[in-house]
Amino acid sequence: MNTFESLKEAMMSGDMEQIRESCKKIPSSGDDRYLPLIKQVLSDPEISGETRYCLRKTYNALIDACKIDPEPGSGSYLQEDNFGIISSDSKIAALSLDHPDPERRIAALRSVASMNSPDLMTHILNFLAREKDERVIATFMKTIGRMGKGKSELVGVLAQYLCSDNERIRANCVEGLELLGCPEAIPHLAPVLRDADNRVKANAAKALWVFGRREVLSFLDKMLQSKEEWERDSAVYALGFIPSQGSTNLLVRALEDPSSNVRAGAAAALERLRSQNPHGQSWKTGTIGWISSLVMAAFIGAMIFMIINNRNSPPSGSQLQPVRFTVSENGQSNTGETVKSNQGDLAGNTEAAAFHHSNSAVFLARGDVARAIDEAQKACLLDPSNSKYHISLGQIYGSIGNSPDAISAFSNAMMANPADLQIKRSLATLYMDAGLYSKALTLLQILAEKKPNDGWALTSLGLCHLQNNQMKDARTEMTKALELMPDNPEALMNMAMLLQREGDLEKAIELLKKSSSLDSSDIRIHNRLAVALIKSRRPDEAMPILRKIILMAPRTMAAHQAGELLRDIHVENSEKTENK
Repeated sequence: MNTFESLKEAMMSGDMEQIRESCKKIPSSGDDRYLPLIKQVLSDPEISGETRYCLRKTYNALIDACKIDPEPGSGSYLQEDNFGIISSDSKIAALSLDHPDPERRIAALRSVASMNSPDLMTHILNFLAREKDERVIATFMKTIGRMGKGKSELVGVLAQYLCSDNERIRANCVEGLELLGCPEAIPHLAPVLRDADNRVKANAAKALWVFGRREVLSFLDKMLQSKEEWERDSAVYALGFIPSQGSTNLLVRALEDPSSNVRAGAAAALERLRSQNPHGQSWKTGTIGWISSLVMAAFIGAMIFMIINNRNSPPSGSQLQPVRFTVSENGQSNTGETVKSNQGDLAGNTEAAAFHHSNSAVFLARGDVARAIDEAQKACLLDPSNSKYHISLGQIYGSIGNSPDAISAFSNAMMANPADLQIKRSLATLYMDAGLYSKALTLLQILAEKKPNDGWALTSLGLCHLQNNQMKDARTEMTKALELMPDNPEALMNMAMLLQREGDLEKAIELLKKSSSLDSSDIRIHNRLAVALIKSRRPDEAMPILRKIILMAPRTMAAHQAGELLRDIHVENSEKTENK
């Protein structure tokens, strides 16, 4: 019996251990005959969770090994989001929903979804009602979510499929409810956290986060502590879609997981977060502390990549001296020392630059920030036209609170890639954090002109106008920002600052309370709310907020200032008592 036949026999044996052992051998074969076999085994409802996890991993690994695209409708078992277009006419695509071939029906659903033709929803629901193929039903879930965005009447239509016996349908149903974006889905999603399938649970946690349920981080933390590898792997996948410091911290911890699959998943999730926020832009605009966690996480991921690839020695002749980047008064960058190697000038040596860039990751992960900066500087000098090297250097400086050098590095990045709006966005943030509002103003005006619906740019532009005492312009930009994002904590806080300057303290307090309720982790909001309450002669309301600041960030300037304010309140209360 040849290898294929023997492994096929083991896969069809029904013995979970034999199936898992076979899964270990299949990817290296590069034999695509195993693909339909794996799908056949996966269709068995009696397959255990651990075995199902191994089969999914094997399927995806074999797809990669064979260097072929997933067949229509299969996609990745862990991430299915490949929407191809088979027709330029949504009505023609809709007709294919009645095609006898389920693969054609799946492709038709994806085509209709990508065209966003809500007038076809009635037809789609009719087709769903009579569909029998479980893979097609699973595709219906996400198509309806995409096309029905904001339509609460569709929540009940999808929610009934949360009781399906097929875990793929349940998982896609959760994603469909997330895509609808209707808070009416929350009561249906919360119980799904108790689902038996790891992917379904992780999708539910991801969806609930979108609906503002921040407690799901604790749930995903528990999944990460599970003894089952597939639970931990699904948790890191979900965390990669949750842009917060808490999720980053959990993913950094997962980089030390005993499973190589989980470690790789954590590194991929961190990279996904980094790509969503490519230049270290704070999730809470105006702060730089969050950059530290994100940079460290991304660099640890890079370190793992290097270890896996055994990159232990630099290119020959690349022993360099450090370079110092500075920024002049006009915002242009200049370099200090000229960097040479024993092979002469290596400027433009992209291979050596890539090595030093990666080497910087290793030193940063070890906590050796000075060496990390040294290596990052070398990468910048060797390949000055590569903006990502300057960005990485700027991120490291930002993570240690070195604003001047961070500004210099991002200025170099902007010179290397002047068309990149995200670099301008990051540099504008650094300017604002450093109090250089006039410089930030110029960049923000460019951003607002290029992207008139960018709420962040508008509220930041308003803040710069406010700091320059341009009150009318500040109100104009901040009002636009709040119209675009009425529940954004940053926009609410900035408008509150404007209202305080205008003398409307009570309205400012109202906005700060709303901002605080939307983001309970931002110390700046708490601090401004406490100060406003004290000014409004409501110290009793301010005291618990000040205590919260001290608990959230002990041994920081914010905590020190909160302590001083608390003491002032106690002194004032004591004096009032004595006078009585």
